[in-house]
Amino acid sequence: MTCATGIVERLFLVRWDEPVPSDVHRVVTEVGTASERLGQKLYFIAVTPANSKPPDEPTRRVFAANLPRLLERCESLHLIIEGTGFSSTVRRAVAAGLFLVSGKRKSMFVHDDIHAALEMTPYASRKLEIVTLARSQGILQAA
Repeated sequence: MTCATGIVERLFLVRWDEPVPSDVHRVVTEVGTASERLGQKLYFIAVTPANSKPPDEPTRRVFAANLPRLLERCESLHLIIEGTGFSSTVRRAVAAGLFLVSGKRKSMFVHDDIHAALEMTPYASRKLEIVTLARSQGILQAA
């Protein structure tokens, strides 16, 4: 397993250390199950550490093929690319460009930290609590 997942109310959190196609399928299934159980759409927040590599071509294809299923079950998708250096900035710019080209720019966003992502959800006023829970589930690293 190259990712860790957790759910806090309607937030579906995933930490991608090294994305692989099987984990994409597992995450999409978990999102569907959680959304069905709650009877509501979720807010999908994916975190990639600063030192992680971008997904390979097969993983990108699987993610692209499953994106409509995620969007059916999620109010919005937030990709957090951690890090402050040039490489992280370029990765965020590339991801934002891909989201823009996909035509889903109003529901897919790129951020540099979880606080910015949470600002775009109903959980903005509970950021500290959510971050603490995400850390306890292994989704976020301790600061």
